[in-house]
Amino acid sequence: MHTQLKADMKALNDAFSTVDPKDLKRAKKAQAEQVEKVEKTEKPERVEPMALTEKQKKRETRNLARQKAKGK
Repeated sequence: MHTQLKADMKALNDAFSTVDPKDLKRAKKAQAEQVEKVEKTEKPERVEPMALTEKQKKRETRNLARQKAKGK
């Protein structure tokens, strides 16, 4: 009976004949897995900043002094 009903629905272009609940569940699950996979790849791991070397500290100090001088 189920096969006959599906055949009749297909012949009549019934809108509900194209939706199979099992296929819908599979599609939703696959989409959720894909979103989860993309989210994992998009979020880089947090990297702790390295401490500045003495040379870098001096450079930063000079740059800040220059910025303050330009701002006056």
